[in-house]
Amino acid sequence: MPIDVTCPGCSKTLRVHDRYAGRRGKCPACGGAVEIPAPAPPEPIDDPQLEIVPEDRRTYSTHIQPPPAPDLASLAALDAAPASGSASSGGGDRIRRLAEAPEPVAEPAAPRAQAERRSLQRREAADDAPPWYRRELVSLFGLSLTPLPLLAIPLLLAAAWWWYLTGPGRPAHISAPTPVFVVEVLDHAEVQMPTGRTGRVITSLPGVGGASSVGNASGRVLSVGGSDTLMVTAPDGDGDQVLFNVKLKQGILNNLGQTRKYDSVINADAFELRPAGDPPGTGVKPRLAVESFDAAIDLDLAGADTSNYMALLPPASVKPDRLDVQKSGPLVTGHAEYALGVTRGTVEFSAIRAYDGMPASKGLTANGMLITRHPEGRPVVTADYRGGSVGVSWDAGGTGRWVRNQLVEPSRTSPWSRYDLDLVFPRPADGGRYTLAFAGRDLKTVSLSRMKQPAPPAPNPVASQRPGGPAPASKTSSSPLAYFDVLRDARSQAKGLVSANNMRQIGIALMAYTDDHRGAFPETLLDLRPYLPQLEQVLTNPRTGERPGFIYVPPPRGANPSATPVLYESYQGHRDLNGAILYGDGSIR
Repeated sequence: MPIDVTCPGCSKTLRVHDRYAGRRGKCPACGGAVEIPAPAPPEPIDDPQLEIVPEDRRTYSTHIQPPPAPDLASLAALDAAPASGSASSGGGDRIRRLAEAPEPVAEPAAPRAQAERRSLQRREAADDAPPWYRRELVSLFGLSLTPLPLLAIPLLLAAAWWWYLTGPGRPAHISAPTPVFVVEVLDHAEVQMPTGRTGRVITSLPGVGGASSVGNASGRVLSVGGSDTLMVTAPDGDGDQVLFNVKLKQGILNNLGQTRKYDSVINADAFELRPAGDPPGTGVKPRLAVESFDAAIDLDLAGADTSNYMALLPPASVKPDRLDVQKSGPLVTGHAEYALGVTRGTVEFSAIRAYDGMPASKGLTANGMLITRHPEGRPVVTADYRGGSVGVSWDAGGTGRWVRNQLVEPSRTSPWSRYDLDLVFPRPADGGRYTLAFAGRDLKTVSLSRMKQPAPPAPNPVASQRPGGPAPASKTSSSPLAYFDVLRDARSQAKGLVSANNMRQIGIALMAYTDDHRGAFPETLLDLRPYLPQLEQVLTNPRTGERPGFIYVPPPRGANPSATPVLYESYQGHRDLNGAILYGDGSIR
């Protein structure tokens, strides 16, 4: 809009265009200098709906030239006229017309200027755009995927695969060892898949408790006929075994090559327990317990993968005192009696064996009951044979364990997954620090207490009378405490005399038996029952504390009775060389 200016020389009022604001010019009337004031800036408007566009966001054509300053000197010859617009103010009207003339129109920009403008616009758009790694490439379920996560995902997968191959393999978790008693009930048993035959899945015996930890959902049948064993353990502070609970990592098996195709293979022989500091390979091997049962279980006999009747009896180390077997063609029947050892009871059994080139029919049947107990008294285990199955139960505090030599399991997805198993080692006679190792790799070092070692019994007074026989400790001791050795020997001698008396009664029964059987000795001491009704009480050895406390060895036919031993005292299951010996003629030496 026009600006009214007063000349300081002639006081004339002049009107000029606002584009000349802030400049100087000559007054057309008096020729004096006139300052054209700049308009006052507009007051700011406090309105949130209005936006003030900054000056730097306007665009101009670089070809537009600003208008030249007015040449007020060239208008000096004109007559000065008042601003009121009288007839004599023609020169002033010309000045006003010149000042109010419209702005010059900008010429069209040249092609070069247009290119520069487009380049400027592209640069501004590039400055406002996000970086390349944050630009959206694809949208998946409303989630924008940029190049950065798409590159990070394969890198993370590659890192996870590298970690899977090289990262795991640290030591397995091993619980503190627990001393236990062990009673092996049945030998030669294995887990088999039912293949069309009728098999008894693990169940609970009535009135015993809940189902076993294996459960029916697994579809597996515990059946006799393989190389596995059912073992029952009970915790005891002075137990003869130690139990390690081991959680072995999948990564350890991978690194050590304990795999077979897609399966992981764990062998009991790969473990060892040795004194700390001893070289690898010098330790003892465990038994691998891979299943545990808190309640009674059933074992399948009818679906057994064998026709050998010995598979349904206790381990071979516990031999029956009487075993009668009859074979009639392919049919095998028999009777097993246990009366003198840790296992007591009888079992009647039958099986079909191979005969005249015909293959044997797999499966066994048996009826009877066997009760097995640890020599120290517990746990007590009962095996109830019921035709095609046998139910095994145990007293409170015991745990059934399925023992095998090898465990084959599908490989786990994660290398940190663990295989939970128990290792049963013979308890070391000496205490100290022991190292548990797997496949030559040390897993953990533990401290084990010394197994309870009872003092050996004093020599039997009858044996001390033999030429070169053992002498009592009180005769050879020079310790100031020899008095206590005398007391101990006196007590042991009294028990030794009772043991010798029991042997004498057995000798008398043997003489009566040989007289009735033309000099032939019985095959087992059970044959002496008609001659010695109190046989089981007599077989107790008070000197060694064992029952049966004697070992019978039938002499061969034609042997000299006076020089042939037939009965030894038993200590820890072996012949006691410091005990009395019964000979075939009934003498005790």
